[in-house]
Amino acid sequence: MKTSLDKFRAKLIIKMLYAGSFQELKRFVDAALNALKKGTPDISTVTTFIDKVLHQLEFIASLTTNPVELGNITKAKSFLLSGKAELSNMAM
Repeated sequence: MKTSLDKFRAKLIIKMLYAGSFQELKRFVDAALNALKKGTPDISTVTTFIDKVLHQLEFIASLTTNPVELGNITKAKSFLLSGKAELSNMAM
């Protein structure tokens, strides 16, 4: 399952970087998190996935100077952190 999550994460990051709007970016994040929640009974797997995406976005942000990518990274991080907070509230 690790390999499939790695591929899923890589595809999501590419989609997030090149999203044409923040609404499109939000749809990508929401769809990914919903798919993970449905396919994974363990919330810690989903939060680990989110943490890895956030880490990779931080790394990409340190390398890129493209303003569209940087804006998408900032918004994606916000959407992902909101999703993570929602998950932690569900776990309580």
